[in-house]
Formats: sequence, structure tokens, C-alpha cells
Amino acid sequence: MARRLHWSGCLWLSLLAVTAGAASAETAQQQFLGADGVRAEITGRKLTGYYSDGLPWTETYFSDTNISYHDRQFNWSGTWSFRGSAFCTFYNRGANGGCWQVRKISGNCYEFYIASGEPALESPLPRIGPRHWTARGWRTEATSTCEEWTGS
Repeated sequence: MARRLHWSGCLWLSLLAVTAGAASAETAQQQFLGADGVRAEITGRKLTGYYSDGLPWTETYFSDTNISYHDRQFNWSGTWSFRGSAFCTFYNRGANGGCWQVRKISGNCYEFYIASGEPALESPLPRIGPRHWTARGWRTEATSTCEEWTGS
């Protein structure tokens, strides 16, 4: 009887560990928005935010795939598109642009990570952690839920 209880207890703990690991992996995966999520959350809206070095920026992602970018030095126009799940922004002059994996970290806060896995840009998801993101931003029509830039 004790052996059976011990075995079932080990089985229960194993199942619990596997379930917890799968849930945390699933939660991390769900935080990254695919094309449908980016369309629902970001396109057709204006975002403002800051880069990992603190430089503030504003960009409008119009529903017609045009974009308007502004920071302290530059005003660029361009277009947005998707390559797999990566959200891409390219400009008509100035900066070339690039493709990003977008991670929603709170109600109105998004982190942009350089997409990897050329040319499909589907794998793997970027490394998550302090300052591994390239830019952080929020929709301007609602209160930001991003941390304020602290310079560290």
C-alpha cells in the first residue's frame, strides 16, 4: 500500500511539473502576437514609446499599410507588412527598417524584438529579458501601462 501511494505521489508530482512547465511555455508563447494579434492591437493606431537607449519615438500604423515615423531627428514615411508572424516596417528614405516580433507585456505596452530566422522569420522567438527588446511602446489613445524610462 505504501509503495502504491509513493508511486502515485511521484506520478502526481511529475504530471504537475509537466503541466506547470507547459503552462509557462504556453504563456510565454502567447505573449508574442502573431499577424492577427498585431492587426488587432496595433495597426490603425498611433504608438509612442522609447528605444532601449531611451530615445523617444512615435509611429502611426495606418490601416492601409502606410506608416508615419517621428523621433527627435527624423520624420519618415513608409509601409508595414508581415513576413510570417514578424511585423515589418520599411521606410521610403532614411532608415531601411526591419522586421519585429511583437510581445504584449501588459494591457497597453508592447515590446519589439528583432525578428530572427531569415527568410521565413518564424523561428525561434527572441530572447526575453531586460533590454533584449529594441523598442517599447503603447497606443496613444489609452493610458500607457509601460514602465517609465529610467535610463538604466
